Amino acid sequence: MWIVLLNEGAGGVCTELAVRIHDLFHAAGQPVVVRCVSGDGIEAAARVALATPDIRAIIAAGGDGTVSAVAGVLADTGIPLGILPLGTRNHFARDLGLPLALDAAIALAVTAISRRVDVGEVNGRVFVNNSSVGLYPDVIEERSRHRWRRRAGKLFATFRATWRVVRSARRRHVLLATREKGLVRDVPFVFIGNNDYDPRFITGRSRAKLDGGELSLWVPKRGASRRILLQYLLRALVGRLQKAPDLEHALLPELWLDMGKPRVRVATDGEVVRMRAPLHYRVRPGALRVFAPVPEPA
Repeated sequence: MWIVLLNEGAGGVCTELAVRIHDLFHAAGQPVVVRCVSGDGIEAAARVALATPDIRAIIAAGGDGTVSAVAGVLADTGIPLGILPLGTRNHFARDLGLPLALDAAIALAVTAISRRVDVGEVNGRVFVNNSSVGLYPDVIEERSRHRWRRRAGKLFATFRATWRVVRSARRRHVLLATREKGLVRDVPFVFIGNNDYDPRFITGRSRAKLDGGELSLWVPKRGASRRILLQYLLRALVGRLQKAPDLEHALLPELWLDMGKPRVRVATDGEVVRMRAPLHYRVRPGALRVFAPVPEPA
């Protein structure tokens, strides 16, 4: 049995889209149940679906936030994740090499062999793309407030929010630590990716692999101008963060992050939550089974 969790806010009218998804699975000879779920109910719905007898896979139909919520439930269970990319950016789907058209995505899900990929984790919360503290969650929250007030589109609200946040940017005193050493920085943000964001990909994909067993750490160097901050925040928001002289970069399996506060605002895959400090980041190698093409050798 396939269970599709369709985010009610993704891709148009949920009932009509649910019927289309059901018909495409039926045409492929696959039994399926399609459930329309509110965005904040995806994780709970995934836990209910996981307990369904004879379940074959759970399909996340929505954007990266939907995919991340389902992935957090399925990690280390052995039950595969399928993805119907219905969001704005679909970073995880693109980096897996998945087709973005609905019929092609379903065709791949029902024919592909699942493979294992890594997930990142911060204080027990799973992320499939990235996590950040500092300006990045500030931009996400400002974007949400701006869209609510102005009824603005997401792209315009992102640019407006980024500019407003960068204009009043302040540095945070951050302690970064691994098992071997510690590092103190006064920086406006820290960005942690699930595997490395590779600058060789100039279109579409951002990461060469998702099974490297490592996190990528990005920290602005001291004295970065507002122009540089704006440039890299916008790149981070659209998944195009790249190596450059203005950023320090490291690859590592885990780290601890402390900002001298008991609770910290943390962005994970576009969602902002408050977490107790210090933050413990780690990679969970091969924790998630996902239907995706096998990557070609480098």
